[in-house]
Amino acid sequence: MTPLEFKHSRTNAADAGVRGWVHRLLGLWLHHPSNQRLMDLVAVTAMIAVCGSAAYMGAPPARAELADYYQFLDGGWRILNGQRPHLDFYSPYGVFLYAPAVVGLAISGPDVRGLGYGNALAAFAIGLWAYFICRPRLAPSASILAALSLTLLAVAPFPLGYDTSASSCAMIYNRQCYALLGILLIEAYSGKGAGAISRVPGALSSGIVCGILLFLKPSYFVMGLCLLAAAAVIRPRKRNEAVWIVCGLGLVTMAVLCYLRFDIGPLVSDYVTVAGARVEGLDPHELYRRVVASFPQFAGLMACALLAPLTWNSDLAARRGRFGWLRCLFFASVVSAAGLCLLFTNWQPSGLPLSALTAILLASEIRPARKNRELYSASLLALAAISHQRAADGR
Repeated sequence: MTPLEFKHSRTNAADAGVRGWVHRLLGLWLHHPSNQRLMDLVAVTAMIAVCGSAAYMGAPPARAELADYYQFLDGGWRILNGQRPHLDFYSPYGVFLYAPAVVGLAISGPDVRGLGYGNALAAFAIGLWAYFICRPRLAPSASILAALSLTLLAVAPFPLGYDTSASSCAMIYNRQCYALLGILLIEAYSGKGAGAISRVPGALSSGIVCGILLFLKPSYFVMGLCLLAAAAVIRPRKRNEAVWIVCGLGLVTMAVLCYLRFDIGPLVSDYVTVAGARVEGLDPHELYRRVVASFPQFAGLMACALLAPLTWNSDLAARRGRFGWLRCLFFASVVSAAGLCLLFTNWQPSGLPLSALTAILLASEIRPARKNRELYSASLLALAAISHQRAADGR
């Protein structure tokens, strides 16, 4: 064998090895097992492991924003003793802000570890909820990864945009709000693949999410409505779906108003006070710095949107239409715009936390039919993994 032939043989062997790994990766991603219950068990076990670890740790050491600990503990203890937020004491956000603290303190008693217990239970509930929405819409691997992504987003023990060494459960409500928006995003973007039976609970779920966000942090409620409106451009809804969204929103609203004895004056007053203080505190230079710091995630998400149509087979491309690639860009742009708007309303230095979920949803439509599509598909999965790691770091 000549040196040139030997070089070619090594190159072909390396190429075959890469193709083999790509085949295995795509096979795992697109696999539809016959035993769906086994996949359900894997998903629930993974979420229990994550949230159980967080509960075992309890409240993380407060290395950033210690004041939020006092707020959660004070508000949760007041509610446990019969007081109501807005009516009996000032609350900067809605009544659901203290729900994890109330549950945690009910379990632990007057112990700061209750904050960790409550946040872990909230993250577990969000993860199960997300998996319930994903299951009829996405492949099993994508469903597990999407639900686990939102679970990790909701329970990570450091504020969004901060370094991982800055352990704290301060501003944990921002993480929970983003995770709830993620549930809404899954239903709104991936609903076309769902059957008629699952569309009704999906629409009701989106309405409930909007209701919770309204009485948790209203800026996320506004972004939720914007995401639903933008999703209607990609996937027009039937009239009964819109009705169920309104029903879900109305159900949560009525429950909260009953709890507040229909006295909404103090609630509106507290909301207006916080909104005024936030507007006065906006600094154009700081906002510019946050946008620049978030640009790498934005660029990665746009790369996923541009790469996604290249992974479609001819049947999916025909169903998406001539401008299917524009649909992916529009979806990624809307999510990025919502994240940037929320940067202006949060004490968050940087980051687009929903970029990981968006990349997973784009990758869930991989349908490679020819060999030259496999490399594009593997590249999209790699970008989704990088986006997931960046979001896990809070950046």
